[in-house]
Amino acid sequence: MRDWLRRGEWWSCAKPSRSKKLDGLTKWLAARFRQHAGNADVVRQDLAAEKGIHVSLRTVERAVAPLGQN
Repeated sequence: MRDWLRRGEWWSCAKPSRSKKLDGLTKWLAARFRQHAGNADVVRQDLAAEKGIHVSLRTVERAVAPLGQN
């Protein structure tokens, strides 16, 4: 740490890229979100029943958040 302070350099840490459980399901999530009138918990239940993907409610809420702003 002192070394980069002495040189006066700064750079941001790169975030590691990792796959997410909901990658590739954007259209499916959007359709279900509209079908269930914005109820993310029901979307989460459909996700578990139909796709076998078990995630938290908060994960689904984050995934559909941009859809609720329309």
